[in-house]
Amino acid sequence: MSIASALMHPLSRGSAHIESADLTVAPVIDQNYFARPEDSEVLFATKKFPLKLQKTAHFGEVVREQLAPTPDEIPSDEKMKDHTQNNRLAVWDGFFAAPVGWGCHGPDPDS
Repeated sequence: MSIASALMHPLSRGSAHIESADLTVAPVIDQNYFARPEDSEVLFATKKFPLKLQKTAHFGEVVREQLAPTPDEIPSDEKMKDHTQNNRLAVWDGFFAAPVGWGCHGPDPDS
C-alpha cells in the first residue's frame, strides 16, 4: 500500500517570467516552495496522518514495512519537518499528474 500526500491549495506563490525574446532562452521560474509557513505545516500534518493510520487495527495488519520516511528519519517532529522540506516532489515531476494549475492566466488581478 502506498499513501502519498500533496499540498492541493498552497498559499505560497511562485513566478515565471520571460527573460528574453529569444525562444531558445528558458524562462526564469521561481517555484518559491514553502514561502508561507502555513504550507509547510499543512504538508507536515498530511505526512503525519499515515503514521497514525498504520497504527490502527485494520491498517496495522496490512503494513509490513514503512519505507519512506523510515522510522530512523522521523524520531521527532523536527526531523519529520526536515524530511518533509528536503524530500518533496513537485506534482508535475515523476509520475504525478498536475492536480492544480500553477500559472497565472489572464490579467494580473492586483494591477
